[in-house]
Amino acid sequence: MRYFILVCICLFVGYVGIAQEQENTENGKITVGLRAGINQSFYYVATDPDGAMRTGFVEGVYMSYSLNEKFSLQTELYYFEAGSYSATNMTGSFENPLPSSTATYDYSLMGEAALQNDYLAIPILFCFHFGDSTWKLFAGIRFGYLLRDSHSWEGELVVKDENGQNIAPNVLIDNLIYDKYEKLEFKKMDYSLSLGIHYKFKQLPLGIDLRTTYGLSDVNKNTTSEHNDWMKNGGIQFSATYDLWNNRQ
Repeated sequence: MRYFILVCICLFVGYVGIAQEQENTENGKITVGLRAGINQSFYYVATDPDGAMRTGFVEGVYMSYSLNEKFSLQTELYYFEAGSYSATNMTGSFENPLPSSTATYDYSLMGEAALQNDYLAIPILFCFHFGDSTWKLFAGIRFGYLLRDSHSWEGELVVKDENGQNIAPNVLIDNLIYDKYEKLEFKKMDYSLSLGIHYKFKQLPLGIDLRTTYGLSDVNKNTTSEHNDWMKNGGIQFSATYDLWNNRQ
């Protein structure tokens, strides 16, 4: 992770250095700014989940380099919160683990599991400007590095004996939750396609950005038969941008 962050810092320091060298030339316009907003994330998975988006934050910096009046290149360094929520509805039975007992217990498990993954991302975007350069369409690749992943579950667990009487939850039932969610592991690197549109207000350093991402790589690290379905990041980001500096001011 330290090498990834070091590369990110070096890239942006290099970009600023280039911008300063080109400040008094007729080369392309370079703009550096801030971007912050909301990220709605989910997973594309091999099986159809009963889940919902996770709402999180996205915040970072960007730098764009104008190739000409219509086209530019843009790169960013930002943090975003990803993940999803999934409903858990499970029923079944298990036998008493004691050798002297033949009792069978029924259980029902109802709740919601949360997968919460946070990333540091560097997208490289190719932009097309139109509408007197107030609008731009962009597309490119996003490289993501997993900073943190966590899993949690909240809900109700009911266990009944052969007579239909409620009993205290058994550790074997707790293992069902662990097997289904806590064993999930995620790869450190993620590669995604990023598409979007941006509007820049005239005579102001402010803009509005809307984009969507589609994962190109499988982020599921598990290899066991129960957890080896492919998972890909997906999401929608809505954010505001603010130009801090450009070499044409």
